[in-house]
Amino acid sequence: MASCRKLLRRYMNNTVHVVLNKIDLVIEKHLSDTELSTDTICLELGLSRAQLHRLLKEQTQLSTTIYVRKKRLEKAQNLLVSTDLRISEIADAVGFNSHANFSKYFFEEFNVSPTDFRRQLPTKADLVSDVETHFSIPDSFAVVERQAETITPPKRTFGRIYVYSLVALLAISGVASYFRTLNNDSEATEMPEKSLAILPFKNLGDTTNLYFSQGVMEQIHSSLASLNDLKIISTTSSNKYANTEKSISQIAQELRVNYLLNGTVLQVEKQVRITVELVNAKDDRVVWSKNFEGDTKNIFGYMNTVSKEVATELDQKLSSSNKLDKIPTKSIAAYNEFLKGQQLLQTRTKEKIEASVAKFDEAIRLDPAFADAYTNRALGYSLMGEDQLMDVQAAYKLAEKNALTAIKLDVENGRAYAVLGNIYKAQNKWEQALTTYQIALKFTPNDAQINYWYSLTLRSIGQMDEAIKFSTKAVSLDPLASNIYGGHIIGCAYAGKMGLAQKAIKEGELIFNDAVLFHNAKAFYYIILKNYEAALKELEISRKINGETIYFESMIAFVQGKLGQTSSVNLFLNTLPEIPENDKYFAIVYAGLGDKANCLKYLELAAQNSDSPNYLKTSPLFTFLHNDPRFEAVLQQLGLQNPAFSVK
Repeated sequence: MASCRKLLRRYMNNTVHVVLNKIDLVIEKHLSDTELSTDTICLELGLSRAQLHRLLKEQTQLSTTIYVRKKRLEKAQNLLVSTDLRISEIADAVGFNSHANFSKYFFEEFNVSPTDFRRQLPTKADLVSDVETHFSIPDSFAVVERQAETITPPKRTFGRIYVYSLVALLAISGVASYFRTLNNDSEATEMPEKSLAILPFKNLGDTTNLYFSQGVMEQIHSSLASLNDLKIISTTSSNKYANTEKSISQIAQELRVNYLLNGTVLQVEKQVRITVELVNAKDDRVVWSKNFEGDTKNIFGYMNTVSKEVATELDQKLSSSNKLDKIPTKSIAAYNEFLKGQQLLQTRTKEKIEASVAKFDEAIRLDPAFADAYTNRALGYSLMGEDQLMDVQAAYKLAEKNALTAIKLDVENGRAYAVLGNIYKAQNKWEQALTTYQIALKFTPNDAQINYWYSLTLRSIGQMDEAIKFSTKAVSLDPLASNIYGGHIIGCAYAGKMGLAQKAIKEGELIFNDAVLFHNAKAFYYIILKNYEAALKELEISRKINGETIYFESMIAFVQGKLGQTSSVNLFLNTLPEIPENDKYFAIVYAGLGDKANCLKYLELAAQNSDSPNYLKTSPLFTFLHNDPRFEAVLQQLGLQNPAFSVK
């Protein structure tokens, strides 16, 4: 099975549903080929016959031959609805060399002959009446269609007739069959009509200006993320599609959105040219496009125009936010320094974070009113404190000062509030953290990272259902972020929702099997199930991917303690330095040994330095201490004994 997964990851880096979509694309490509064989499919996908058979059996309960036939018949059904081709021509088009066999298999699949199926189709007049009765088609549908025709010729015919045909197809073949590949969990599969992903803007200029094209994309994303009713995918996930060969429909399906925005940026000295287009992914049709060309000093006006016109196309109420009219700075030089700092901040090493802070310093020197530069400088200091790359208290003090300055300059700066929330969370100021996260989400409701940070705080205080609600939203906004996905799995497991956790693990295998945090999440899942052998295996994989760290070594020792491997645990304890920074790790190891006295001793020491194990109140590592007065006292010291935070 391991070799199968390795090959699948190589060729199809997405969920099981996307893997099936890859298979479907190969079948579609050879649909009219009557000689299409399993070997041909395997060759194009890089799979063996056994691997392909196993995958289809597990996911569809069908053999490869039957699955291919089913796809041919579904295409035939679609052609019967949407074309005037003769039945014999349709049989040829979908790869049946015998018209009699086509009719036979069609009847077996749909319990109706091709001829009778076509006779049962409603007339166009009937369909118009039915759609207008049961579906609300907004006036903007026709407006968008006309606008697209005046701007860019449609890539394929689309209009109300498509909707009518689809309704007929659903009515006859059944909604359940049509949505057979979708996940049954409504939260995971929700695809709101107003949903958008911004693909990486292509840099057409010098490679040294790559940060600039990325910044244009990020700024547009930041503006649109302020709209309440728009689902917009995080750039962390959409950036995965840089230089992709995947089709618009594939990308939209994988990110579960209906619209994609893409563009190009060419910067030459002080001149810039930007082209953007909004694509309706349902039919790969450009509904809006725009070209901007001029001095870079007008760049923010261009980006605001893009944001507002995209929002208008997606029927958003612009009055709900003033952010679409804001410009981050009046200084292009400051903006360039800011963008370079943002790029450096993506790598959490001491050298890169310090270099990013220096860039933000320069941006602020060039424009002392640049709120986003203060926000990112606050984030840089916060990360250095979190990773203990500088004195923790000094780092948090600097981070708080910069975040508050950003808020003073821009009272609606959602990310600044979120950074402030992180600081308060690290300091066990739970009420302040909750309040600032809530304000952050008010101003930036579609920021995946803020939703995720808020979910972690809710988990810390024991509000598990709410934590899952916000981690679910974070996953939907940033589906390819391994930290968010892994955190969501852990949250579900902590809450006792093992079915949800198991489902997320299964669906994430192909995407995240090389991600350390995914295996860490699986380890917690198995710890809660008391399957310590499986947990140990996942933690060893995490260590192999990430290298040796005190955290993973202590977690491995915890599991070894549960398995009775005390000699290995004692060996680790003898090598662990007795310093305050390691108190929480000692507590974890002694928890694995079931040693209450020593576990509580080190938890008390850690609490004195406000450096306790994560999610102490809800962590499965410490459930054996619940109701112990000393443990309750530790929670009290950490501010976790507020009655409103009680563990259910």
